[in-house]
Amino acid sequence: MRTLEAINLEAVNVVIKETEHNIIIASFDGELNSSNAHEIFGKNTDTLFARHIWNNPNMNILIFDLESLTYINSAGAGRIINTSAGYIKKGIKIGILIKKGEQVDGILEIVGFFNLPGVNFNFNNLDELIKDLTQ
Repeated sequence: MRTLEAINLEAVNVVIKETEHNIIIASFDGELNSSNAHEIFGKNTDTLFARHIWNNPNMNILIFDLESLTYINSAGAGRIINTSAGYIKKGIKIGILIKKGEQVDGILEIVGFFNLPGVNFNFNNLDELIKDLTQ
């Protein structure tokens, strides 16, 4: 796996990686909240995703790795939901990796995150998620 780009903001870091299977993984570390969600998804990260997905015709899977998030609020969850829905409409498969039983998992459940159509979820196992998305 190679790192393509990284964004370091107050409270959250986002690292964009590419796997040998032409999969983009966006790993979030820290807190995704009202103060940084718009900055990440409003300009920086959506542009990063687009640049790496559309510049490689074999790139058709995007994974949001949320395992290292320590906090998320409805603004952060909403940005991930909207971004996922937009990419699904364009034929990109979406996977989300989270830790079961953590605070982040509870917030995502409350906002209906696990009911998103067309999104594959996995708790704690990136290899299984990749396998599910590439079948």
